[in-house]
Amino acid sequence: VEEQRRQKAAEEAAKESKRDMAKEVKAKVDGWRQGKKNMRAVLSSLHEILPEGIKWTPVGLAQLLQPSDVKKAYRKSLLIIHPDKLPDSASLHDQVLAQEVFDAVRECWTLFQHEL
Repeated sequence: VEEQRRQKAAEEAAKESKRDMAKEVKAKVDGWRQGKKNMRAVLSSLHEILPEGIKWTPVGLAQLLQPSDVKKAYRKSLLIIHPDKLPDSASLHDQVLAQEVFDAVRECWTLFQHEL
């Protein structure tokens, strides 16, 4: 019985730690997104927020003039930042960060599509 209590306490501590980290990561992503009102700005600054170890070649705004170029860069970014595509060695922090960035990019894409 005592061992079960310790296990449950350890699980609760791990969950609390994960929640705190998720809040921290969300604040970081929100700070990155602040002021970036369109998909082009998000894609051109994606390299600033990605976890280390993810290979993303920065894309300049000049490369995102046409909607078809934006679409191509968007799809490429999804392949890079999708949480399921992270290496197995990725830390929990990197996994949470990738999920938040993935969600932010998808949200911007939805807004971009409505602008067209």
